[in-house]
Amino acid sequence: DLALKWLMPLLKSSDSLEYQVVYADILQLQDREEGASRVRLKLFRRLNQMIKKSPKLLEDKAFARVYLRLVVMFIPPEKKNLYFKKFKHLFKQKDFMDMKIGWKSYIQSEDQVKYLASKYHMNLPWLRLYIAMSRGDTQAKQELLKDYKDILAFRDRVTATKDIGDRAGAYSLAFQGMEDNQRDVDLYKIYEGMVNSDYPKGEFKSKYKKLSKHITDIENRVSYRWKLYKGINSKFSFHQYRYIKDNGKDILDNKVALSINNSYKRVIWNIEIAKHFAQRDFISSLLNISYKNSEIELGVEAKYHNKTQQSTQLQMIGIQDSVKVTAKRKLSNRMNIRASYKHSKYQKQNGDSVGNSEKLKVSGDYLLRAGYPDIRFTTYLLTYKFRDIKENLLPKDFIEFGSQISVGAVQNEEIHQDLRPFGVLGLSVNDKQEMGTSLSLGVSGALKGGDVLNLSLDYSKGMDMISYPYYGVTLNYKF
Repeated sequence: DLALKWLMPLLKSSDSLEYQVVYADILQLQDREEGASRVRLKLFRRLNQMIKKSPKLLEDKAFARVYLRLVVMFIPPEKKNLYFKKFKHLFKQKDFMDMKIGWKSYIQSEDQVKYLASKYHMNLPWLRLYIAMSRGDTQAKQELLKDYKDILAFRDRVTATKDIGDRAGAYSLAFQGMEDNQRDVDLYKIYEGMVNSDYPKGEFKSKYKKLSKHITDIENRVSYRWKLYKGINSKFSFHQYRYIKDNGKDILDNKVALSINNSYKRVIWNIEIAKHFAQRDFISSLLNISYKNSEIELGVEAKYHNKTQQSTQLQMIGIQDSVKVTAKRKLSNRMNIRASYKHSKYQKQNGDSVGNSEKLKVSGDYLLRAGYPDIRFTTYLLTYKFRDIKENLLPKDFIEFGSQISVGAVQNEEIHQDLRPFGVLGLSVNDKQEMGTSLSLGVSGALKGGDVLNLSLDYSKGMDMISYPYYGVTLNYKF
């Protein structure tokens, strides 16, 4: 909008061909396709009339550059190459191939673009990003965004930033672009596609988990999201927890929740309020706020009367109030470090206090391979302190050191078309000389396009001082 405001006086005072081309480009960026086409067609007819009056213009380099841009749009495909050959002698090889590659990229002929770039050793940043995006070359995209972010096309920057896994950065860029140009429908489509990929409207999740020899947990959740306003979403969900006891009556907890969250900007927040219909009905709530920039992420999470997984018994009858503070520092495109502190207060659903805990965790991760199958290593140090323990429902203080490797799991819940196996293996040891292991194996893929089905088999023993081995099956479908 500001560019158009600056250009209009120049259009009135000057007959420059270049200004007309820029004017049409701005109209196209504003999704005024018909207006852009009219301006370009009018200009193309004018250029043809100028050629008839003065054929010497065909030897003018600046004139030929503008003319070839319009030839790409208005001349039939089988004749375009004749025009390019006719004007080839006016340009240096590098300049001519730059225009020809622009033509091939305009008609989305990716193979021709790659061939010409390789044959003539073209090293233009926009071209390198175009090829990296068509090949899915994450490392190349990361390097180009770092070195040439100020000169690359804005929409390509958003898409490439999303592709390398920087979702927050992509959202921030997209929102910045939509604020600068509210008519950029193509950019809004990219943004909306990210939202639908990260936050599918519908979700069904079912989990079967054997918590102990005599207790089985079956969980089912259904949710649906809708847009309240640009970048603000609401979600309604129903979550049922059923604990089946071999030697007693089943324990049931039905949770109905409503949440509101935003999905862009540097400050991201989420609020949830829920009603639980259980042995004793109760209200729970959650508030999550995080701040992100290119290097640092800070977050605060507060929970009131939320369910806890600190022990098998507490999962069935317990709730917790907690506050968690997290900090993440990006050391490179592949390496991050994190630290978090969490204070929790546990109680039974009838209000009887069970105890308190303090948790401190420091971790680091390294992305060995980007793009599927991604490979990530994680190492952590965890300390837990428990106070005022009642009825032995909480473990004793412990320190745990662990490592984890994941393969193909970074984006296994995002919408994609391919069938993708994934796996996560974890090992740990605590100060009681006890070993812990965890393993998750699964597969994810689309059923009909625009959705993702995720099926996994899970096993864990000794992690977080939960000594009894548990195993389960999880089915998750997002659409």
